[in-house]
Amino acid sequence: MPKQPRGYQRTVSTVVIACRQCRGRKIRCDSTRPVCNNCVRRSNVCEYDLVPKRRGPDKNPGTRHRRCKKRPPDDSTITLPLPNKRQRIAAMDRLSSPSDLVPAPLVPIPKYQENTMASDTPSASSSNKPLERSKTRERLQDHSASPYVAVRDFSYASEQAPAHINSSVLQQLDVGVTREQRILVPKSLGVKETQRMWWDTFLEECPLTQIAQDLRYLFTDTGHWLFFLNLEHFTKTLMDSEARLSIQPALIYAGLAMATLMKSSEAEFKAPGRERALWLRDNAAKLIQNSIESEWIDASLAEAALIIALFETSAHPMYNPDRVEQALLTLDFIIRTTSLTTIDSSDPDVLIYPVGCVPMTDPPAEWNHSSDRKCTCLPEPSDAPHAHIAQVPNPYSSWSYIPAWNAGWTDNEVHDEECRRLCWASLSLVCNYVSQCVAFDREPPNFFLLDSANYALLFPGEALDRMSPTYRSSTSSTKESVWALYCRSMLLWNFTNQLRMTVLPDDEKVELIYDAWSEAQSLQDSLRMHTCNLDTVLIYMSREYVYNTQITITQTLRRLQGLGNGPPIFKRKQAEEWLWYQDRVIRTVRSAIDNLGGDEGYQLTRRPYQVTWFANQLSICLLLWDYDRSLKDALVLAKSILVPVEVMTSLWPCAALEHQLEDLRKRLGEACAAEGIEPPVPSNFQIGLLPQWSRVEHD
Repeated sequence: MPKQPRGYQRTVSTVVIACRQCRGRKIRCDSTRPVCNNCVRRSNVCEYDLVPKRRGPDKNPGTRHRRCKKRPPDDSTITLPLPNKRQRIAAMDRLSSPSDLVPAPLVPIPKYQENTMASDTPSASSSNKPLERSKTRERLQDHSASPYVAVRDFSYASEQAPAHINSSVLQQLDVGVTREQRILVPKSLGVKETQRMWWDTFLEECPLTQIAQDLRYLFTDTGHWLFFLNLEHFTKTLMDSEARLSIQPALIYAGLAMATLMKSSEAEFKAPGRERALWLRDNAAKLIQNSIESEWIDASLAEAALIIALFETSAHPMYNPDRVEQALLTLDFIIRTTSLTTIDSSDPDVLIYPVGCVPMTDPPAEWNHSSDRKCTCLPEPSDAPHAHIAQVPNPYSSWSYIPAWNAGWTDNEVHDEECRRLCWASLSLVCNYVSQCVAFDREPPNFFLLDSANYALLFPGEALDRMSPTYRSSTSSTKESVWALYCRSMLLWNFTNQLRMTVLPDDEKVELIYDAWSEAQSLQDSLRMHTCNLDTVLIYMSREYVYNTQITITQTLRRLQGLGNGPPIFKRKQAEEWLWYQDRVIRTVRSAIDNLGGDEGYQLTRRPYQVTWFANQLSICLLLWDYDRSLKDALVLAKSILVPVEVMTSLWPCAALEHQLEDLRKRLGEACAAEGIEPPVPSNFQIGLLPQWSRVEHD
């Protein structure tokens, strides 16, 4: 179709289609005429097609209906539209030629010096008729299903599109059915041979034991960010020459990239290690793209995408917020395509959140509302001698505990629990990014993972928790575990954040606000019950999401009262509580700085993904002071946070983050001068000769 001039008058159409620019970038378009929000933000020309470009049987309207009405004589059976053998093998050949992705040695730097980015987001065919979740909600771009993902094709009229897929449909995604029914992957002989050839070539350069060792270090040292993998089950699969053919090569590259980056601060592998990590990351991104194009989309690919998203969140030479967003969009697309968030839809204990309603948890009849409730997360050994005790956190190697695994689970049950933890870990990373966007008044993408109505999923560890009474509080609910409260707080904050911008009648919005406030207070009561200190990081983050929820609710009420649409408003009491909890965290980090060569310093020397978090907390302190100039404690805390930020940017050199740090230091100095407070003193931190890490359990 020829390019249309700017003044072209488009025909009014009720069909919602994406503009050409958003389709080219493979991002979601809100279809706003004449210029969508994405094009406004990027100052691009926004062009729409006059009519949708249909594909397949719908390319000529009515053909699908005529075929169903009368079959050709030689079409006695209907089969799935699988690609032919030559196409499948050719697609898998694009997965990578083994010789193109041979691992490079650590020293010297590999020849692959050009860190080219993969395409912004996966190229996947999109259906031209979007799925309408409800008449009052924004339309979500509905990607056409892969023939390897669904067994049957279920079509709905736009006005009949269900909020959740009906239970009859979800039987194909149920935990009780076989893996092949839920997520199908190509299993032709040619594909297996291609995989086998890739592994043979890869293992010639990188020993299997080294791969297992690096991945074990990665998944035991990233806390709540990468807690989804059952290491024993994964190692068993990796060591089996046949079973490992089901592992996505992208997962191997992504895991090695992240593990290498974590060991490549200025205290260890330095610039050569960071260059190698980027090379591994680029190969992982290419493999993810190739798997999507060849329609080999499964949970293993989602795991690889999650690791890459965490990599992009970390401090590295190519760090850029746009790369972070694109990595998260890829992860979001894969999880949506595989329907991993609905694998527990038939479980009687799963929480189902209606569309447009507050994600609330109804208390059971025997719920104990007393203020002196105590958890039993750490039972006495005599009370449960045969219980599956959770892994107790090591304060120097991890900031979170990993929920227990049942040694008696089958492979399918292990896989289901991995999928649950994968989805919640992905939500955690997406929420971390969205919270940054909200704090700095940026518009985040409309991620699929942010909508609580898209979930029919047990919480991490709940499948085991409901079988073991030692992991329950004084009530019989499994929805009050540390991990359950963390997930619930994220869902609630996302809902209130979206409600803030949703156009609804005032009475409906007030009712939703009341329900959200009630749920926030319920979460606060449950968090107060946990005196176990089993996972102080999750408890802290849950409280922060609850505080953010209350702040967002306050802002929404101000808008309803016509008091302005400014940035989020912090009540003084909430701000003081936030500062108090933040100060406790920073005190722990400051003590680690004095012992960078010891166990405590391990929190900083191998945590590249924490650099941006500290910088964001410093920015929030300055925002608090801007809102309330009497909050001088915010500036005092900002000066304390500046020290670990400077130390970590020295450990993880990054031009973008160093520029951001200079701006923050300047703003903090001006604020201190305005309040008559002593300005921050440069830390003058020097790396020096810190000892190399040689701990067997991690290296």
